[in-house]
Amino acid sequence: QTINAIEKGDYNPSINLCIAICKALGVTLNDLFWCVE
Repeated sequence: QTINAIEKGDYNPSINLCIAICKALGVTLNDLFWCVE
C-alpha cells in the first residue's frame, strides 16, 4: 500500500523509509528514485 502511494505521488516517504526500502530490495537510492531511459 505504501509503495503504491509513493508510485502514484500521493505519499512522500521519509529518508529512513527510503533507506529501508533500498535495503529490502538490494538497491541504492539512485536506483530507487532515478530512472535512466
